[in-house]
Amino acid sequence: MSEPKYGAQLHFDEVSKKDPKYKELMEKLCSAANERAKERFPREFQRAKAPWLDGSRLHSPWLNPKDPEYSDKTDLIGVERFIRTNSNQPIPCVDAGIKGVRNPEVITDPKQLYAGCYVKAKLAIYDYNVTGNFGVGFGLRAVQFVRHGTPLAGMIDATKAFEALDDPEEAPFDDDASAEVNKVYA
Repeated sequence: MSEPKYGAQLHFDEVSKKDPKYKELMEKLCSAANERAKERFPREFQRAKAPWLDGSRLHSPWLNPKDPEYSDKTDLIGVERFIRTNSNQPIPCVDAGIKGVRNPEVITDPKQLYAGCYVKAKLAIYDYNVTGNFGVGFGLRAVQFVRHGTPLAGMIDATKAFEALDDPEEAPFDDDASAEVNKVYA
């Protein structure tokens, strides 16, 4: 049996860009990544074009949704950039809490965090050099649920997708049946 893996794909999209703190956050993250890369891989960093989305040998923590590798990923539409994080250890996750009323509490139901919800994340920068692959990445240290968003995994609310049956014994398809087919990418 393989060990469990934990992680997240964090999207920075048009909604994110409207937040006044977005620019400051991006500057901090980019600066930290650039400083680490410049320190650990000075020659490669000098050759790379920031934000290193050009496929240089130096691997960037930023992934470019316009890269052909991601062309079939519908969940990246409208995304400016994204990062993937993973860990062999469980990531501490808390709810939003209520300022002045209660502190954030640990999330025990894994369904509360899902692809498409909005979160705040604590990240740690790291560098790596393993078998010819080298670069800078972000490690996920903790997550705070902020608010619900549109689920990206193709899940729908079944209670709204179907009407009650007249007769549970009736055939699953009848003259009035309609089918909705969605293309889902794994």
